[in-house]
Formats: sequence, C-alpha cells, structure tokens
Amino acid sequence: MAKWDDDDDYGPTYLYEALKTFENTNADILGKRTIFMYFPKTKELRLRFPGREFKFVKRVLGGTLIAKKTVKQEVPFLNISLHKDSNFIKNTRAKGYRILSTSKNTYVYFR
Repeated sequence: MAKWDDDDDYGPTYLYEALKTFENTNADILGKRTIFMYFPKTKELRLRFPGREFKFVKRVLGGTLIAKKTVKQEVPFLNISLHKDSNFIKNTRAKGYRILSTSKNTYVYFR
C-alpha cells in the first residue's frame, strides 16, 4: 500500500527504492522523515529533518507512507477527515510494527 499526495513530486525510482528497502530490511512500513521541501513563492528548496535517513523512526511524512499489505489489513485507515496519517502511524506502532525512514531522494514536498 502506497499513499500519494497529488501536489507533491515523486521521482521515477521512488517505488523501486521502497521495494528494494523492503527486501533488505525487516521494516513493516516505509516513508521519508528527511525530505526536501520546496517553496514555490520564494523558489527555495530546503532540507527538513536532516540525518534521519535509513533509521527506524516514530513517524514519517504522510505523503510518503508505504506499508506491507498485512499491515494495512490489520490496521486500516480511520474514516476521519483530519490526522488520518498520524492516527495510522500511531496505531501501527501500538501493534509493534517497525517504521523505517528511507533516503531523502526521489520526493519533494511542495509547501
């Protein structure tokens, strides 16, 4: 299961990186904690949360969530309008699932 935000930018190898990471780790959920953030008005590109790549973390950015099918089956997204991502992450952590932050590459968050 991969969650996408239509207003962000995903590189062509985004899913490939995730699949390779699943193959090489014991992570249940992947995402990005260190990200590039772009501000169109000022044309600035910033690095947010540096140094949190390839580490087990408590949370990742909602638009970068990728979970194994078994996780999604056991912990569905709640039918609420706010905080779906953070509730999903909280509920998966409560069940002992491991969240790994992948590289900062292949994704840009547009602010």
